[in-house]
Amino acid sequence: MDNNEEVSFKNLFFPFTNLKAFFLFFIIGIFVYFNSLFNQFVWDDELQIVRNPHIHSLSNIPILFTRSVSVNGPYYKPVMMTIYSIIYFLFGYNTFFYHFLQLLLHITSAFLVFVILKKYIKAVIALFCSLIFLIHPINTEAVAYIASLQETLFFFFGILSLYLIQKYQPKFIIYLLSFFLLLLSLLSKETGICFVILVVIFGAIFTKSKFKFLIFGISTVASYSFMRYGVAHVFSANTKIQLIPISGLSLSQRILNIPEIIFYYIRTFIYPESLAINQQWVVTRLDVPNFYLPFILDLLFFSILIIGGLYLYIIKNKFKTYLFFFLWFVIGLGLHLQIIPLDMTVADRWFYFPMVGLLGMIGLLIQSLNFKRKYIFLAIGILILIIFSIRSIVRNADWHDKISLYTHDLKIYDSSEIESNLAVEYVSIKDYQNSLIHFRKSVALYPTELNLSNLGYYYDLFGKYDIAESYYKKALLLNKYPYAQHKVIILSVYRRLILVYLHLNKIEDAETLLKNKISNFSNDKYLWEYLSIAEYKRYHIKEASIDIQKAIQLGGGSESKKIYEEINNSNEIVLPPPQ
Repeated sequence: MDNNEEVSFKNLFFPFTNLKAFFLFFIIGIFVYFNSLFNQFVWDDELQIVRNPHIHSLSNIPILFTRSVSVNGPYYKPVMMTIYSIIYFLFGYNTFFYHFLQLLLHITSAFLVFVILKKYIKAVIALFCSLIFLIHPINTEAVAYIASLQETLFFFFGILSLYLIQKYQPKFIIYLLSFFLLLLSLLSKETGICFVILVVIFGAIFTKSKFKFLIFGISTVASYSFMRYGVAHVFSANTKIQLIPISGLSLSQRILNIPEIIFYYIRTFIYPESLAINQQWVVTRLDVPNFYLPFILDLLFFSILIIGGLYLYIIKNKFKTYLFFFLWFVIGLGLHLQIIPLDMTVADRWFYFPMVGLLGMIGLLIQSLNFKRKYIFLAIGILILIIFSIRSIVRNADWHDKISLYTHDLKIYDSSEIESNLAVEYVSIKDYQNSLIHFRKSVALYPTELNLSNLGYYYDLFGKYDIAESYYKKALLLNKYPYAQHKVIILSVYRRLILVYLHLNKIEDAETLLKNKISNFSNDKYLWEYLSIAEYKRYHIKEASIDIQKAIQLGGGSESKKIYEEINNSNEIVLPPPQ
């Protein structure tokens, strides 16, 4: 390590001593991910950007650090939200710039992986391993999915901190700068804790300043905790576990899933064929294909890693470095094994961090074998890079738009949520036949208040109010979403059910439901609109006029004003569309 190398502004902020290598990473990265730059918003992109008013003004940036700003409940990733705000301010909803920043972060991180690896491994092997990280198909979710900016951000800040610590660690300014970078990593995503642990381990294995690194790590975590819990008051998400199958299991039941989860990542790393978003499968029993076989294969895999470490220990060649990368891999993998329940069973982007640890071990083992016919290794390496690059380009195309992504991923595994999202997209393009097919599949797989309400909405659109009523009532019986989301969904169901009552001339039912719920949702302009219509249909003209004026005061637009005019002119009121 270059502990005595002079620290200068240029070295700190332009640490690319080999610009040719960086340009190589840039060219290959742009080539492989070029088609992703023109992809649209998909999945949570709209939730995080399009429908998130907090990022639509730069004046809100201080707020992003002092409270949760997500409509999905407690969510504290202020650095990611700040970057969204800046891009939105400069470019609005132009997805190209969101994708380009994410790709640039990924390319730079891959290059920093190369710089770190080549300290311990021959440059050509380090280059091969870091290029695998750059183009591997399992990383397309972290790069091509805008809502995964948190992944590339936390990794970028963390890997830059580790690079500086590795290169200049005795310098005080480096401790200070690395502390700041690690804090940014944590403020990008909680998984930044992996880099904090890794830096402490680095200090324990490679330096004599073990205590300093421990204090350094504790200080970083304490600072983050103060900002998150003391300032922003953002604690654990209040999530209804019923909505997420893996979270609904006990700890012992989740442990049954660990062998299959580990095997998923190993298999996908080696053979990245079946890539899909939002995987919610679970293993619920001890059987051969889902538990015993993955368990045996996992044991075999880790046995190979341990034997490789023992081999390096025996020949006294880079064992400490191998141990460092082994711990890197285990920490990253262990955090996503459902010991603490997560919002998916597996996610391709969760392998972004542990992959580097695995590649570091692979690189060290390749180097120790001393191949005589190196041109064969070179040819195999180039072939692997070409195959993975093609697979990544193909996977990028799946992310182009919502329908492309959802239709592809449903071929990989059944998902109630993806079925529902696909059905909504078909409604938006007026492909009602396909929308009905997928709404029904969604409800059949896993009924929730949302997909039942959506299926009711479908029948509502076509005037089949009796069927719509039955689905709305079924939706009201469920409570599977987190509280904040449930409240929003249920309000929408109430609105739709009340309108259905009005269409069916069940005026008393509509009034009863309105008067029962309007006290809970007194600021909802739509409920006041519907109450005015119900009163009007019962010839309570004065009450109807008061109610519609209340709707107008609450922000009711042209629809409320139109209803007000019809009431004053004693005309028949045309019912508004469902909300």
